[in-house]
Amino acid sequence: MSPLPKGRELTSAAAAEPIATALGSLSLDDVRKGPGTTDPPAARATYHTFDGLEIELTGRKDGTHSLIAIAARSTAKETAAEAEQLAARLTGWEFEIPDYKYNAIFTPLEELMRKPPMPAPSKKPAGAQKKAGATTQPAGDDIISK
Repeated sequence: MSPLPKGRELTSAAAAEPIATALGSLSLDDVRKGPGTTDPPAARATYHTFDGLEIELTGRKDGTHSLIAIAARSTAKETAAEAEQLAARLTGWEFEIPDYKYNAIFTPLEELMRKPPMPAPSKKPAGAQKKAGATTQPAGDDIISK
């Protein structure tokens, strides 16, 4: 998981495992032409492989259907041909996947991280709290003692 916000950490070393393994046994329930609109996707996840292949999944819900679009690209010449081949087959299509897989792939980052520490209660400067029976002087009437 990267990048994590500064000062934050995952709830455990295995917190992101469901996201990482979600593609391993991904089954597609249906396929359809993607929408012609360019609305921003509701969710996005990018998988980076060790050899430079990047698979980007964008997701959206359509009623009870969980849909993903898949894009492939390469950051290394060794995987460029594979990325082009995948892009040619996948571009313009949406795939329906089971809800549990959709939820695993697009788990919000905030749910994977430990809660940030609560800020320490702020201490008010001395004199900021009034004591019972205390009186205040009007502005400009300072008392000077020698």
